[in-house]
Amino acid sequence: MKTKFMVLLKRRPDLTPAQFRDHYENRHVPLGTKFIGHLLVDFKRHYPGAMADFSSDEWSNGRMGDGDAGCAYDAISVYEFRDEAAIAEMTEILKRPEVYTALSEDENRFLNRPACRMGLCDVIEGAGMTSLVGGS
Repeated sequence: MKTKFMVLLKRRPDLTPAQFRDHYENRHVPLGTKFIGHLLVDFKRHYPGAMADFSSDEWSNGRMGDGDAGCAYDAISVYEFRDEAAIAEMTEILKRPEVYTALSEDENRFLNRPACRMGLCDVIEGAGMTSLVGGS
């Protein structure tokens, strides 16, 4: 059962990362929460920092590098819904003209909407690397 929804966000090129984050956290997240917050059991936002690419040996030397290879996205958000029925309800809510208009107008203020991606994702937890490093 897929209950996690991932959104990959790209900021408008005229905004700094700080401006993007401020708008997302202080305007868009509260706006979206008003419409679908009751359906969520968890909601996390991840903001990538400096990135090394896999062709660099910097990371294997214990550092991420002096430069930044960049990241295609400015934020990665993961919504966890209580069940599949909640995801179906979210879909119906987002189809409402007043909700769609409010969210899309706000997104146009800070997102490069054509560059953003979203969708359900599989999550594998438990055994694996965490067992190798002493996690649970």
